[in-house]
Amino acid sequence: MKTASQAARETAWDALAAYPIRRAMLGRERCDALAALAAEEVGYEAFAGANRGAFAAEHAEGSRRRIAHRVANRYPERCGFAFTTFLLTWAISAIVQALIARWWNQHGGPSR
Repeated sequence: MKTASQAARETAWDALAAYPIRRAMLGRERCDALAALAAEEVGYEAFAGANRGAFAAEHAEGSRRRIAHRVANRYPERCGFAFTTFLLTWAISAIVQALIARWWNQHGGPSR
């Protein structure tokens, strides 16, 4: 049986599969690190927002942006190149979105 952390990493890696070149450039190790941070932040956002209220339709985009911002601030690898920064920004956004959708599916919320 998978742990919650393993499931989050698999969800994130699978979500990036639609963009195989970007996913390959990001790599599994970075994806796993970002997914672990994002999973913690999604859990915090859900707890702080009294579970379902955190990701209500009218607040979902704000939650996604807040979580992505916190993940980017916590991720220890700093980028000096514009392309690497773009790649990480894209990956963080995609991973956070996938984990929020996963949270909704597990807690009976709407799915996209």
